[in-house]
Amino acid sequence: MIKARLGQDLDAVVYRIFPFVRELTVSPDVLTLAGAGVSFLAAWAFALDKSFLAGLLLMVAGFCDLVDGVVARQQGVSSAAGAFFDSSIDRLSDLLIFGGIALGRTRAGDVAGVALALWAITASVMTASAC
Repeated sequence: MIKARLGQDLDAVVYRIFPFVRELTVSPDVLTLAGAGVSFLAAWAFALDKSFLAGLLLMVAGFCDLVDGVVARQQGVSSAAGAFFDSSIDRLSDLLIFGGIALGRTRAGDVAGVALALWAITASVMTASAC
């Protein structure tokens, strides 16, 4: 959503912070799926109570999510279908991460933590998808 509203302005910021993004030739859909895969690994780390590792993995997943739209615009393949795919996979990633947190809190016997993770799952699916 933020990326859709800021568009080219965000691209300039991304290029300034991560100049190597200009050289990426990978498909934006591959970046989107890679981010989801890393989110799955972060969820697994959360479930195993490896919060530091999970946090590092979330940064990698967040980077993939940040640059997929930039790469799509750079390659001239930005589309409504691509935005919908990205948004849908983002919701899946949210569910994976919060599910991993819920599992980790369940293993720790933290009822309040489980309830909070379930609330976050509900809130994340209530977020409108970009089209």
